[in-house]
Amino acid sequence: MDRLFVFFKNKFSPFIKGRHWRIRVSLICVLYCILVSMPNYGNFNTARLKKSRSYSVLIENYNAINQQIDHPFNHNEAAEATHASKLDFRFVPALLAKAIPAHDLLSRMLGLYVINNIAGFIFFMCLLRLVFEYSQNRLFAALIAMNFAVLYLGKSFFHDTLLWNDGIAFMFLALSLSERNYLILFSCLLLAFFTDERALFGSLLAFVYQRLRNNQPEKPGKHPFYPAIPFLSAYLIYFLIRFWLKRSMGLAVPFGGDNGISLFLRFQKGFPVWLSFAAALLAYKSAWIMVVLSAWWLRSRKIDFPVYFFGLISVLVISVSVQDITRSLAYGFIAVIIGFFLFYTKFHETHSERTERAVFTIFIINLCIPTIQITYIRDFKVFPPLYKLIWPELHSI
Repeated sequence: MDRLFVFFKNKFSPFIKGRHWRIRVSLICVLYCILVSMPNYGNFNTARLKKSRSYSVLIENYNAINQQIDHPFNHNEAAEATHASKLDFRFVPALLAKAIPAHDLLSRMLGLYVINNIAGFIFFMCLLRLVFEYSQNRLFAALIAMNFAVLYLGKSFFHDTLLWNDGIAFMFLALSLSERNYLILFSCLLLAFFTDERALFGSLLAFVYQRLRNNQPEKPGKHPFYPAIPFLSAYLIYFLIRFWLKRSMGLAVPFGGDNGISLFLRFQKGFPVWLSFAAALLAYKSAWIMVVLSAWWLRSRKIDFPVYFFGLISVLVISVSVQDITRSLAYGFIAVIIGFFLFYTKFHETHSERTERAVFTIFIINLCIPTIQITYIRDFKVFPPLYKLIWPELHSI
């Protein structure tokens, strides 16, 4: 591994030199994600879309998004178990899509997909910025960005032709980490919440990171309320706006039924526990070690540890209460960022090169573990009989 690290460092060094190194590294991450995430561009072609095995799911989702672009604050009628039924309070992507000049369905969807791609590039740029801010180490920052590129999170910006639009929420959460201006931070949080409500729980981890960055990680934080102002304000305004939209516009999402713990219990009858565990493991692969270590290093901090623990557990509970475990777990990605931050602050002064080597080792392990979003295995044409053996009822969903 040492020889491999030296070889990588020598070959990669030219990319992190010069003024625009962040752009180069971000483009490398984007190119890698596009090459390995296998986005199905045929979903934006009428003839090929009609031949898709997921046609009914795609067209229902596309029509719902298209209607939301035209009327972002109108209630969308859809079957309770579908993704389209949960779009009412996820209107930020629709508002962004209003900038798309086309008006036909698939051109709009392609435009929204491009917006997700742009969000991915901004995400990697933001990640490089915030890591370099505390480390002043370009190689370390690049390795962390590349670690996220080989996780499901990095690929989500580019493989998502179904347009769940999680990538836009991830981008706003990442922007909230790097902002010191409380007004911009508040705005990023609010935009993330109205992209997907799961960002509410991911933002708890963002609060912990902001406190760690603005205080000495080894010492108990002072003035705990002041850093919480933009977060508490964003939560309050989000729920007030949501309540107002529900009362005045009739917006609503289904509660219960094919959601929550009842869904999890139903799936367990035909979905092996080991496969649920695999779906969770694939969310962060070997980077889970950073999540565990950050919890251990935060254990003595009276405010940060409870918030961190609650945020992480909330994301875990939500993930096993929906169909897409890997995708939902990605909303806890800030826990990995916190882990890398604490790891660097604890060891860089005495073991500078070893910190780079450790992050490189995690990167190589993650690179070697394939990323498959378990519950969407039906979309991989290589495995048509296999998914029915793993989960017999999956083909009918």
